[in-house]
Amino acid sequence: MRLLLLALSIVFAALPASAQYEATLAADITLGFNGSPPIDFAVYDSRLFFNANDFQSGEELWVYDAATGEANLAVDINPAHNVSGPSGFTVYDGRLFFNANDGQSGAELWVYDAATSEATLVADLSSSTYGSIPRNLTIYDDRLFFTAQDDQNGVELWVYDAATAMASIASEVLSGSDSSYPLYLVVYDDRLFFQATDLQQAGPGTPTNQELWAYDASSNTITLAAEVFPGQNGSRPSGLTVYDGRLFFTATDGQSARQPWFYDAATGAAARAADLQPNGHPESPSYIVYDDRLFFDYNSADDSASKLWVLAPTIVANEPSSALQSAQLHAPHPNPVSSEASISFEIADAGPIRIEVFDVLGRRVAVLADGVGSEGEHTVTWETGSLPTGLYLIRLTAGDAVQTRRLTLAR
Repeated sequence: MRLLLLALSIVFAALPASAQYEATLAADITLGFNGSPPIDFAVYDSRLFFNANDFQSGEELWVYDAATGEANLAVDINPAHNVSGPSGFTVYDGRLFFNANDGQSGAELWVYDAATSEATLVADLSSSTYGSIPRNLTIYDDRLFFTAQDDQNGVELWVYDAATAMASIASEVLSGSDSSYPLYLVVYDDRLFFQATDLQQAGPGTPTNQELWAYDASSNTITLAAEVFPGQNGSRPSGLTVYDGRLFFTATDGQSARQPWFYDAATGAAARAADLQPNGHPESPSYIVYDDRLFFDYNSADDSASKLWVLAPTIVANEPSSALQSAQLHAPHPNPVSSEASISFEIADAGPIRIEVFDVLGRRVAVLADGVGSEGEHTVTWETGSLPTGLYLIRLTAGDAVQTRRLTLAR
């Protein structure tokens, strides 16, 4: 049994007196050699799986078990000191799926089963030496979606169904051998959103006309969700992340440099989320939801380096607002709620209003009001039904005003 090498952290000789945590070496896989660091982690079967190189097997699938404190080679997919380079680990159907190269088929879709401790080739989609190169593995509609290329089609959206054990093209933005290059797959509003192009390429290279597209499993169709920058250039939406019941991304409309944008499934439209003055052009920012806010990196005009920025709705806290606005969403009660909650709101002028409930994945679970509201205060009721416990977002849209409140469902 090989002694492990999971360089999760470095042991410091002396910790400052104010340190609140102790960092220790979990495993040393390369035993002092300058191998590739462990990367691309995934928790599966109560263990930690990752890509690592022990200087004997090359980059292969490793596993760390907290119960024993040991790391071991899980499986050697490409023997004889070659590199299988497993990546994109995604747990689906009780197994661990990923991209790997066994030295014969090229980079293809593989699966590791903890019950048998074996890895098997799921589908050999391309006869190319490089393989189909499956990426962006994402679970949607109880199936595993990914980006890949076979011998007849370009780079398109594929799906693997565990029920049939078959991989097939889900739907094509561009038919034939042309590639639509789907990227940044994310589930939102019961659809699968991604960046893609419907413009045939003159030749190999960087695709153009990239916009926001969506795949709907219920109808098996792909549609253009939003065209932020019409024409051949495209807005190149990247970093797709669900937050506040909307889909956020970075894009350009051609009038200004790349900015934070969002797509709202309720209106079917995209709008700029913030007006920042850029210094540089961030291509793939890192978005992450933390503390009920959206954090991201951005290089603004008043600085020479990227800094950490944060987006938040006008109102997210469950405290009353001191200023009367054109619309005001009050704190829902009770909170937490078990079966039924009252949501009160006030609008200054009569006009269209809409109140929706979203889960943390941006899926709309209820529409409490949708129509024309009169001036004054109103109350609607949300019956939680059989929804699972967790955090939900109540969102009021009244004209141009949008306000959000948090509500916890606890049985």
